Amino acid sequence: MIDDLRISRNIIYLTDAGEPALIILDKTTGKGRRVLENQPSTTDNLPIKAEGKIMKDEKRNEVRIHADQLEISPDGKWLYFQPASGPLWRVETQYLNDENISEKDLASKVELFYKTPSTGGTAIDADGNIYVSDVNKSEIIKISPEGKESLVIKDKRLLWADALWIDDNGYLWIPTGQLNRLAAFQNGKSKVELPVVIYKLKINAKPLNN
Repeated sequence: MIDDLRISRNIIYLTDAGEPALIILDKTTGKGRRVLENQPSTTDNLPIKAEGKIMKDEKRNEVRIHADQLEISPDGKWLYFQPASGPLWRVETQYLNDENISEKDLASKVELFYKTPSTGGTAIDADGNIYVSDVNKSEIIKISPEGKESLVIKDKRLLWADALWIDDNGYLWIPTGQLNRLAAFQNGKSKVELPVVIYKLKINAKPLNN
């Protein structure tokens, strides 16, 4: 289940939310590599909570969404990534891009960055602040490059905010897909309330252009 992707120069970084791993794809050669397979940093080991409830599938098993969100720092040095339930990890791209590094050595370069909540989507601005949607509390938090958290907005309308994006006018775009309300997670009966909405919020941040 290939999920998010980010591009930096000639490299495309992707997450596999189904079989935990990162994928490193070289645009020049067209070759890809799977790394950090089934590592703690790519594997979802925590319950995903949304609107105060633990998400479960139609068989009443807890939902697991492995390596999901990822962002690249403005200088291209760090790749941040996480399972949907957190936490947020980071690793230097120089190690990810090294085809000769062993899996063990690469895993040793990964470090815990921040204990994020159950997350729908993320975005990063030109100053390196990471915006994280908390799908349990219906809020968006900002995490500074130093790991300091601040609240951006809390609103009950932020129902599974996902695929966050910052535009050139300083707006944070917030699609609210209500994923947790789909039938697959609600005993076979959808609780999605139409229309599904995309909001935008002025945050006066600049977008990242890698």
